[in-house]
Amino acid sequence: MIRKLRYPTRFEVMIFSLSTHSWRKIDAVPPVFCFTSDPLNFHYSLGVYVNSVIHVIMRGDDLSSHILAFNLRTEKFWVINTPQGALPNDDGLHCIIKTNGCVGILNRD
Repeated sequence: MIRKLRYPTRFEVMIFSLSTHSWRKIDAVPPVFCFTSDPLNFHYSLGVYVNSVIHVIMRGDDLSSHILAFNLRTEKFWVINTPQGALPNDDGLHCIIKTNGCVGILNRD
């Protein structure tokens, strides 16, 4: 869970542990530019899990797309740029896929 707290502006990140069946707060800081006008401007339903990392598509206000990655082992975020020429279609979406143990982008036309 990523929650934007307004005053003072900061982010709180919590993960659910299957071993304890409870939520715990972690010190991970998501990339700030991921949260522009829409605080959660990514498409979580299109995420994939590869090698202990959750990958989700983020769409910027300018319809640019990036992949937000979160490593469950290290509890760190990072951003992966989409390949040059991989442009979102009219609805501004890509489909993120897992193939042969790798993450891929599929343009949906």
